[in-house]
Amino acid sequence: MINVLKSRNHSYYFLFMVLLNIMFTKENYQEFTLTIPTGLDTLSELYFSDTITKEDIKKCDGWVPSLFNPILLVPTNIIISEKEEDILGIFRIISPVININEEIDISLFRYKLFTGYDLFFAKVLFNDDIIHKCYFGLCPGIVDYNINENDINLNMMKKDLKIEQKIFSFDKWNITDNSINTFLYLGDRHENFNSKTENIGSCTAYKNDSYWGCSFKKMNFNNNIIELNKDNNEEKYYSIYFSSENHFIIFPESFKNKFNLKTNSICEEDKDSKLLYCNNLFDSKNYIPIKLINDNMNITLEVDNLNRFCIKKDDQLHKTRIKFEKVDYFIFPLIMFKNFHVQFDLENNIISFYTTEPGILELPKKEKEDNSQDQENHSSNIGTILLIIFIILLILALGFGVFWFIKKRRDSSEKNINKYNKFEEDENFQNMNEKVF
Repeated sequence: MINVLKSRNHSYYFLFMVLLNIMFTKENYQEFTLTIPTGLDTLSELYFSDTITKEDIKKCDGWVPSLFNPILLVPTNIIISEKEEDILGIFRIISPVININEEIDISLFRYKLFTGYDLFFAKVLFNDDIIHKCYFGLCPGIVDYNINENDINLNMMKKDLKIEQKIFSFDKWNITDNSINTFLYLGDRHENFNSKTENIGSCTAYKNDSYWGCSFKKMNFNNNIIELNKDNNEEKYYSIYFSSENHFIIFPESFKNKFNLKTNSICEEDKDSKLLYCNNLFDSKNYIPIKLINDNMNITLEVDNLNRFCIKKDDQLHKTRIKFEKVDYFIFPLIMFKNFHVQFDLENNIISFYTTEPGILELPKKEKEDNSQDQENHSSNIGTILLIIFIILLILALGFGVFWFIKKRRDSSEKNINKYNKFEEDENFQNMNEKVF
């Protein structure tokens, strides 16, 4: 009887812990701290420290998350492997944020560079002046690499059960006097994106494209509305890609005339650096807003001058990070999204933007109402789940109470029976004594 009671108690405890686990389960992502030192001559890339590579490999100074690269990419001086069988091939690729105008030569390897991760990586050949950092690929496509889609980082890590989902996000930047800090969440949805609210905007990522990006119809630059359609074609818009490798903003050369016309040529191109400088446009904050507009949302980003986060120089006060290049797309780096938590979801092909800052994310009224309804439904669903859990716990408690009551009565009955039996035995014993004497 006691063993049965213990067994039931263990069952109730197990069910209770399962319910608690369902109620308080958190997303299963890996978290990496990204850092940029400030107050220097130039602003370095976002990177996380090299703390997870194998000891037999010469370590990188840090790993730069790469939205334009699908695998690991390292400089020439990094020692990886000298075995010929580890080299899968030597070929050329185009990496727009490393060298936007020229192809680079790489050698391709497959090696367990990270503990537990059997990933592909490439080593740059004969280009020490081009690449100095190690890049951790987060690109959704294969680009020009001589591998298949299953071999890119995101797919390889999910296949090896190292990450739950092909989802990652970059948190809002925390800016201090000495550094910029943020987080990369890799492998699952972050809590900020669990429910649709008016704090979240989204756009559909390009399908069958090698890079992360989405389309916008218009741009508001210094209160000038500029159409982003190509060649005055109302149905065809420039692609806008997002980058994490550096802080340069790329405009296509074919967009230059339209930009100058709409802005009354307020900005000019520096002959040496090719960067745009815009006189009397920056205020004491060292940045100007730029708004992207489409049917789903209007999102306000920031264009910094070169003095922001760096040593102050008079010739950099009006100089931006914008440059025109001979490409047919835009590149917007994460530094423009510093006030947003940006999530890249390859599972659902969506890029989402979360913020609590007022005025920098505008959603259409209908979408706000839909989001409000979704929030109500979400709250209702949570209430229903909690009610079901409460009912289950109540049933378990009542069941345990009934079981305890029955057991208590049974124990009491057994005591009475034992007492009665003892009384009869004493009486019989007394009668026997009387007969003897």
